[in-house]
Amino acid sequence: MSFELLMRDCAAHEDQRQRYAEALEAEEVRLTRETLEQAKAGQYDRLREAFDFRDHDAIVFRALVSCADKGAPEAKEALDTLARWYGEWHAEVDE
Repeated sequence: MSFELLMRDCAAHEDQRQRYAEALEAEEVRLTRETLEQAKAGQYDRLREAFDFRDHDAIVFRALVSCADKGAPEAKEALDTLARWYGEWHAEVDE
């Protein structure tokens, strides 16, 4: 009898874990879609937050450089703006 109760409790726990995993995955998909919609509308806060994780910033810059190399005008302008800012900010000459 106690073995049957243990098996039932184990099965219930596994069902609960499965429901949790499914709900979490659905929420991740929802947030991903929402984040992309916000980015397309010019709201980049969530994407900026992702820059601090792993090498996401490098991935974005590789894509930017690649698009600029392929002739995308917005990418060229963005890359030029960043490079120009760096030059202006770090330029030093002796007087």
